[in-house]
Amino acid sequence: MFRENCIQKNGFTLSEVLITIVVIGVIAAIAIPIINSSMLKKDLESKFLKVYSGLNQFSKKFFFNEGISFAEYCLSVAPSTFMNKFISYYNISGYASKDMYATPTEDLDNNYSLKSISGIKSKIHGYCDNTGFVSDLSGALYKFNDSPSLYNGPVVCVDINGLKGPNRVGYDYFLFVFTMDNKVIPMGMYDKNNPPYGQKDGSGELFSTECTKTGNVGWGCAYYALKNAHPQNPSKKYWGDFI
Repeated sequence: MFRENCIQKNGFTLSEVLITIVVIGVIAAIAIPIINSSMLKKDLESKFLKVYSGLNQFSKKFFFNEGISFAEYCLSVAPSTFMNKFISYYNISGYASKDMYATPTEDLDNNYSLKSISGIKSKIHGYCDNTGFVSDLSGALYKFNDSPSLYNGPVVCVDINGLKGPNRVGYDYFLFVFTMDNKVIPMGMYDKNNPPYGQKDGSGELFSTECTKTGNVGWGCAYYALKNAHPQNPSKKYWGDFI
């Protein structure tokens, strides 16, 4: 009799099993989206760093072969010309826009909708409105701004996630700048050849270095993405806390 009671006490009732299953289900429902979001952001960070490395490798190779920096070369040629030069050096798979001279509203047959970092649809393409998109072998999209005339440049805008979306500046869409001393820096990073924020660059555009979720579309977020630093809170990270 004593042994039978012990066996009964060590077992689980049906209600206890059901409660356990429900608790596990609730925990999974909470945890799985968080894990998926974390994995997505890790993937975006990896793509960002890959693009940044690829652009710098291109810049070095161009200087080695041509004897001048890409920025210097772009001083005296039109965007269509330096886009062709970029294509000849980079691992470009083809045109993603209808043609490389597409206007921003014609990009990707009018199906590309740029959004702010907070997800608000933006009618302003801002930088990089002088060429259509080209795509590299990984699917990332590249397009250029004006030829530089005084400071660093040109600016290249990259959608690191390609056609997958969500096409949000500071999330999967970032700006980089070619420098006169043969580097590529993220928009927002200090350089002696960049004008201070609020002043116009060589093409007459405002050189924006801000990265916030309100009041702008986050043109300067690439700098914080590279450092993995929260723009407003130094104790937090960019990839995970800010986006």
